[in-house]
Amino acid sequence: MSDRRRVSPRSRARVSRGTRASTPSFNRSREASRQRWRKRFEHLMADGWMRPMPTQQAIDLMGDLLYGTIFLNRFRGRR
Repeated sequence: MSDRRRVSPRSRARVSRGTRASTPSFNRSREASRQRWRKRFEHLMADGWMRPMPTQQAIDLMGDLLYGTIFLNRFRGRR
């Protein structure tokens, strides 16, 4: 048996893509998601459903509220 490790075709493709492989997929996905949320919040603010504020502040606020809810429910025993 040889000492060569088996490498899947997918991992070879990942390595051969160059610079894209150096950015974790989580970060690419996160940035794409943030862009969608920015647009949503901008539309809500423009339509008067939400008070005007920096969109990054609105994204952070929503994330903090959701994280707090999940954290609190975990310790209350809810699932």
